[in-house]
Amino acid sequence: MLSTDRDIGYGEAMRSPMPLASRLLCSIIRGLTRRLCRIRVNEIPTLPLHGPAILASNHSSNFEALIYYAYLAPRKRTAFGKRELWNNPVTRFVMQIWSIIPVRRGVADRGAFGRALRELGRGAYLGLAPEGTRSKSGVLSRGRPGVAILATAARIPVYPLACLGTNTIVAALRRGRRPEIAIRVGAPFVLELPTDSTRTSRDLRVATDEIMVRIAQLLPYELRGRYAGADPDAARFLRPWSANHDPRVPEYDPPCR
Repeated sequence: MLSTDRDIGYGEAMRSPMPLASRLLCSIIRGLTRRLCRIRVNEIPTLPLHGPAILASNHSSNFEALIYYAYLAPRKRTAFGKRELWNNPVTRFVMQIWSIIPVRRGVADRGAFGRALRELGRGAYLGLAPEGTRSKSGVLSRGRPGVAILATAARIPVYPLACLGTNTIVAALRRGRRPEIAIRVGAPFVLELPTDSTRTSRDLRVATDEIMVRIAQLLPYELRGRYAGADPDAARFLRPWSANHDPRVPEYDPPCR
């Protein structure tokens, strides 16, 4: 039997986000990272203080989510998190106070998709990792098409992000060194894909790869994987975002139970 929102505590988290606990945890993370690491987050202020927008990032360590969430404050934000994180009381607590959206990996999770649209409609930033899972080597893996589907449905800006150095934190600290961490922020774009029956799976694949190319451009060449050497200006479906665009998010349509 599939878990419901009530089973995993998601509904309670969204109704009671526990802002004091959230602020305290963010403050602790910022304090620890500044003390233990050499961290560069000077590009984060280029993100507007208000959404909606999608933040599409590489994923090489579980530390990335903590760093993103702490340093993106005070922006309203949420993200996708694998449902397994709600099985552990510690990670479940963090997921609840940060109002993270649980998602079933490897399947089309329409419930998570609908909740993401609802939060975008409320002006939130939505963080996601198109790779779908960690790349332990740090080399960018091929993206999955969920990001293209969501960006097409929401018609909002997508910001490519890259978090560098998080997969070296544990090893560096064990050697008594301060790891170097950096967050890079790319120029926003919109995805212009058909939303009707003329859209093909090939279109989604191409659009997803174009998004991944924008993320890859923020990484060192040796970490760009299959996207190394790709021309970001040759995109078919990506267009620069400008202030003239009017972000539109579809009405949230609760999935049938």
